[in-house]
Formats: sequence, C-alpha cells, structure tokens
Amino acid sequence: MDAAPSSKRPRTDDEPLSLTRSNIWYSDGSVVLQAESTQFRVHASILSAGSTVFKDMFQVAQAPSNFDSQVEGCPLVQLYDDTAHDVEHVLGALYDRNFYKHYKKPFMVVSAMLRLGQKYEFDELRDDAMMRLESFFPPTLAAFKIRGGFLSKIVEYPGLPYDAINLARQTGLLSILPAALYSASAFPSAVIDIHRNILSGLAGADGKLVHLSPGDKATCILATSTLLAKQWAGPYSWVDAPGEAGISHHHCLSGVETIRRTKFLREPSLIGIGAKSVTGGVLCPTCEALAQGIITTEEFKLWDELAELFGLVSWAEIRK
Repeated sequence: MDAAPSSKRPRTDDEPLSLTRSNIWYSDGSVVLQAESTQFRVHASILSAGSTVFKDMFQVAQAPSNFDSQVEGCPLVQLYDDTAHDVEHVLGALYDRNFYKHYKKPFMVVSAMLRLGQKYEFDELRDDAMMRLESFFPPTLAAFKIRGGFLSKIVEYPGLPYDAINLARQTGLLSILPAALYSASAFPSAVIDIHRNILSGLAGADGKLVHLSPGDKATCILATSTLLAKQWAGPYSWVDAPGEAGISHHHCLSGVETIRRTKFLREPSLIGIGAKSVTGGVLCPTCEALAQGIITTEEFKLWDELAELFGLVSWAEIRK
C-alpha cells in the first residue's frame, strides 16, 4: 500500500523564507541585518566603529532609501553565506561590555569572530580570535609545552584539534596548523587509538562527532608513522641505545629496559612533545640528565620539522 502524500507542501524557491527575529533586537537600532532566516536590529554606528567594511557600506549608501529593502523603516542588509549563529556571536561580542573579561571562550564563538572578523574587517575580534587559537595551538615549542589548563584562552574538548584544523583550512590561518595537525597525529599515546580517532572522529563541544577532511585524515595517519620513526631516532633514541647516549650504570641500564618494556613494547605508542618524563625515577641523576638533554634537543629539531612534515610552507613563512 502506497504511503499517503504529505499534507505539507514543499517550499519552492519563489516562496519567502519564514523569518525569525533574533533576541538581538534594539528598538532604537538603525539597521537590520539578516543571516539565513534570522534578522537582527542593531546600530549602524556600532558596526561602523568595529568594521571598515560596514563603515564604507553605510557611507556609500547613507539614506535608507538607497538599500533594496527596509524593515520597520530600517535598511535591510543581507549577509550572504554567513550563518545566523556566527552573526549572533559576533554581535554579542560587539555589544557585551564584559565580553573580554571572560578568560576562556567556546570554540563556536572564537570561530565566528575569526570568520566574520576576516570577512568584514572586525580587526579587534579577528585578532582576539587568533590569540585564543594560538594559545592552544602556538607556533613556538616553548608555548606548546605549557599550553592548556589555566593558560588556555579557549574551552577545551576532545575534538578541538579537528575543529581547529578545519577552521584553519577554511580561513587560511596557517599559524595554528602545525600544532593542530601534530595534536591530531600524536595524542593520545597508542597509535591504534590515534588512528581510530582520526578515522571515526572525536566529540565536539556539542557532543557531535567532529571529522577531518579526507585529505587531512590521510595526512595525519601518515604523519603518525613518521613521528613514530622520528621518536626512536630522536628524543627517545637513548631507549634503544643507552650506551651510545652515555647511560652506562648497571642500575640505569636495567631501568632503561624497564622503560622500553612498559612504555614502548606493549603497543606502538607516541610520547608527545612536552610530555611528562617517562623515566619514573628509575635513572640516577646523571643518567636522567643525559636522557632529558637528548629529549630536549631532539624535540627542538622535531618541532622545526613539523611544518614540512605536514606538507605546509616553512615555519619562516608561517611566522611572517
């Protein structure tokens, strides 16, 4: 038996959208912005003060009659390709006097600030978004080693590296890409878990899975294998060849074997840059210093190679 036809007639392109009035609606506002089907009544002076794009727009148009449409006597400005959520977050930042007092911001707010900050030249919002993203995905090793926790200016969640990679690709923000790609390729420790996360996705701030593009999935999976090889040839070469590193005390050689058996041999694992010491006090102070010296020196070398490892332009270009 055929299913009964729906009583709802599908909307055609010629039919008007069902419009929604946002909570951001000032009765004394002088312009109405529309993103998707949501309208916002705000002040042209506020927009002009923060954005050269809006300032130029209002200077050229001037009279409301010069705009194609009006809402309640205010000119209507259509914001094509912008989501209502992004516009709401940016307008909230412009109107909230306490906005910058909140130390950590949700990623969805930061990403809106970056996207619309770039598009409409809200320079202060764009720069603030970049600062927050670089607080967790910094372009320097020193900053990467102390990132997170109370130093982070963005709310953390499992899928944050994936979201950051996707946003960086979308906006061209190269400064966060090496650290974000490294985070996706090196954490957590076990390689099988890293690969599973890359292929299946990680939980976003809203609980939904965040996925990388097919190209970035391939890049991160290949990078994991490369990082594993570089780990043994670089920061943790002393685990495979303690004698060559100067670790010669009998007790310490036994300790290195314990580290290798418990930390590396059970399953292929990566020890991330800046990770806590893996020695666990099994080495004497002299041998501990030797091991940590190698780790520090080789981590600097690895960091210098990250941009190239992920197929990006050089660090020098990124830091310009």
